[in-house]
Amino acid sequence: IAPAPIRRAATVPEGIDLSATALIGIYGSPRSRRALVRLPTGTYMRLTRGDTIDGWAVAAIGDETVQLSKSGQNQVLRMPTN
Repeated sequence: IAPAPIRRAATVPEGIDLSATALIGIYGSPRSRRALVRLPTGTYMRLTRGDTIDGWAVAAIGDETVQLSKSGQNQVLRMPTN
């Protein structure tokens, strides 16, 4: 377990909306990106292009965004900024 100062620095109050799907991180090479998202239920999912989440298809994963599409609609998940 990390020391208390490190644990405090690793958390940001109200950093993400826990009642919505939130993008937590993006990793991998530009040709093989993956994204980590947190669902409102508290479940975490690792996503790649082509995966689905709550009926939305992962259309693209960029440096700081995940683009989702469903029935002609688009939605973008963005990394939290603080």
